[in-house]
Amino acid sequence: MSRLFLCILLASVYAAGLPSAAQAGDEVAEASASELFATGYQLFIAGDFKAAAGMFQRVLRVEPGHLSARNYLKESLHLLARGAADGSMSQGASDQDNLSQEFAPEPVPAGEGPEAGRDPATYTKVSQVRKKSSHNPRSDDKGSLALGIVGPTLGLGVAVQARPHWAVSIGGGAGGLVVLQGGEESGVFAVYGEAQVLPVPWRLTPVFGVGVSVLVGSFVSQIDARGVNGAGQGLGRVLPYLVMGVRYDAPFGLWASGGIGIVPSIVISDGEAVPAAVPIPGFRLGVNL
Repeated sequence: MSRLFLCILLASVYAAGLPSAAQAGDEVAEASASELFATGYQLFIAGDFKAAAGMFQRVLRVEPGHLSARNYLKESLHLLARGAADGSMSQGASDQDNLSQEFAPEPVPAGEGPEAGRDPATYTKVSQVRKKSSHNPRSDDKGSLALGIVGPTLGLGVAVQARPHWAVSIGGGAGGLVVLQGGEESGVFAVYGEAQVLPVPWRLTPVFGVGVSVLVGSFVSQIDARGVNGAGQGLGRVLPYLVMGVRYDAPFGLWASGGIGIVPSIVISDGEAVPAAVPIPGFRLGVNL
């Protein structure tokens, strides 16, 4: 009898020391989630955001509460969308849409984000990736609107720009000027088109360009009086010009530029026509679209 009791006691102790099947399954799932996350992290650092997003999605299927996987999935989808906007990934947008349809991450509670994840060093590397993409703000948008002062309109005007490439801007605008001369109103209305080159892929860049402005109004006689050589007759003139200036794009989407438009002219000196150039300053304040 005592021998039977001893066997039962030993069996109970042995069973209590063994993990349950559920506990064993949880440990295997946790190990699997950690391995999948490590693989996804390596893909993310290597710049393969599509594969990394798929790996983080698998982590969340195994462990839905994995905060770091959720945050990195959102970062991967964001970078895929940004790559598609830059034109550097032709399939980036479709891949991002497909992944978003398969798994929609839960909203991150206030106060949580990549910095609340398990690895602060990882968040630092993510910030560096995003910082590199923000060095050139003109790569994130394809056009802009602006208010112009002086320049090719000689007064106030509006400008529209489109950028087929971050270093090239093509656009135009309209505006005008009204003044009082001898108690009478005199003015000019202008429309213009121009092409610019912005060679430096940072927030501050020099600007070079060419353009042509068409001026109509009674004020064109004053332009002739200053010796500006423009094609046209009567109340209309066509003025070609060169542009040299500088532009700054602010982090919050606004930009400002200033420069000189150089208009070819003919100056009468001692009864002789002398080729020259008339500088016309211009300033613009705009917003990127």
